[in-house]
Amino acid sequence: MKNSSASPVSSASPAPSRAPCSSRTAPASAEARSAPVPVRRTRQKRRISFFRGALTATLLLFAFLFALFPERYVPVCLDGIRLWALNVLPAVFPFLFVVSLLQITGGAEKVSRALLPVSRALFGTGGAGGFCFFMSILSGYPVGATLVAGFYKDGRLSDREAKILACACSTSGPLFIVGSVGAGMFSDKRTGFLILAAHLLAVLFSGVLLRLLSCRRGKRQLRGVSVPHSSQALTLSDGIRNSAITAIGVGGCIAFFYVLAAMAYDFRLLLPLQRAISRIPALAPYADGLSRGLIEMTGGCLSAASISSPLSAPCCAFLVTLGGASILFQQIACLRSANVRIPFFLAVKLFQSAVAFLLCLLFVSL
Repeated sequence: MKNSSASPVSSASPAPSRAPCSSRTAPASAEARSAPVPVRRTRQKRRISFFRGALTATLLLFAFLFALFPERYVPVCLDGIRLWALNVLPAVFPFLFVVSLLQITGGAEKVSRALLPVSRALFGTGGAGGFCFFMSILSGYPVGATLVAGFYKDGRLSDREAKILACACSTSGPLFIVGSVGAGMFSDKRTGFLILAAHLLAVLFSGVLLRLLSCRRGKRQLRGVSVPHSSQALTLSDGIRNSAITAIGVGGCIAFFYVLAAMAYDFRLLLPLQRAISRIPALAPYADGLSRGLIEMTGGCLSAASISSPLSAPCCAFLVTLGGASILFQQIACLRSANVRIPFFLAVKLFQSAVAFLLCLLFVSL
């Protein structure tokens, strides 16, 4: 009797408790997981199509205006090319060529091993990260992004390392900041050194912060350790050609965005942005320069430096660190092959620019 009375209870009691879990919660969770996926894909496709449509319309409008008003925009384009030839090319091309030579001769490997303790302490990366950061500080935009993309392609950087280094190696060169901005625009090298210090400290701080905030899952996982045969087979002529192509691409971006900034100013497309900046009383005199600098950094710095105010140097530090659309486009073109998310990169650049502004303001007030 005990066995017969106990067996129905023991066999029947687990059934009601399991049935609701398997029949109700499982389908609900499956629906919850599967429902948002089509919605996200649809939104992503809409965003991509909207961006492509807006880009196509902008390029067509640019070509139309350039053909309609050649007497206005051809001289502007020549000004951009002249700026590249006199200020950018002498500072960028030698470093691009040196980087190519170091990669061809194996010197990059030796420098990477020597900088391994520094890069590991600052960014938590291998020696390649130290080499990228060192060359970026010396040469400026867009050498850092070019190196990060190249090392990632060769398998020397993981996804996490490329993400950190893409932001940490996004620096302007001392020749431009101290020479062109400080001595040229402010007629004061000391101001150039203050801007350079604020710029480098802001970028370095963001790199260390990204290292602390990044999630580490196990060991570094690289796609390869040795250099591919294609990189080893590069010759001196290949290095010259690659450096020249990169330098010419930089000049094309500068000329294009120089003209684009002039068009935006002529047709008052920057007026809403200027009004938004003017709402901050201290920045009202810099509304024109900051709005222009968001498209082409050099022109914005020149406009800000022409104003005699303690905020002139911090505004230039902001623009130099951000780079403007011209320099950002050059870096994004390289970093797309390094699997770096562009919205993330732009957000970090804005953070770096704000920190550089505050640091430079502190240095000027001392």
